[in-house]
Amino acid sequence: MTRKWKITLRISATVVLMVVAVAAWAWKTRAPIIREIALDLKAGAGARGAQKQFERFIELRYGPMDDPANRQKVFLGFFDTNHIEGMRRLVGFMKPAERQTNIAATADWIANYRDKMSAQEREALASALLSEEGRARIQRASALYRSRDIAYRSATEPVIRELMTTLTALQGGTNAP
Repeated sequence: MTRKWKITLRISATVVLMVVAVAAWAWKTRAPIIREIALDLKAGAGARGAQKQFERFIELRYGPMDDPANRQKVFLGFFDTNHIEGMRRLVGFMKPAERQTNIAATADWIANYRDKMSAQEREALASALLSEEGRARIQRASALYRSRDIAYRSATEPVIRELMTTLTALQGGTNAP
């Protein structure tokens, strides 16, 4: 082997190793986001055209809503940064009238969840969200939400208002603001 060939081989091997390392890093850090977005988009596609799109979406995404654990998963999903990104993308695909209807339905669902939550459900949700990990989750979600453009934040304000009302109720131990 000539010296030139050995140098070319070493450079090629180094480049391949770097590409593999970068791909592994990207997969490890981005796979959860991709998975969440894929689940949201799949459920969104399945709910498209349904009379009550949001209700159909959450049922396809999380399972039957007569199960308290599924309802809690829906609520906690509003504080999952990967899910927030998936929802933002879904909102971007909607027509303006559809977007407004679904945002209102989402806010209504949160208000109804808060009002109809049993004492056990309230305690479990408070435990999940008011813990150190839960507070960190809320802070990450809030930071991500605040980083979005003003039009998106303005459009989704009814949902945020209901989320904050529910958090306030959990902190105060009441069912109302």
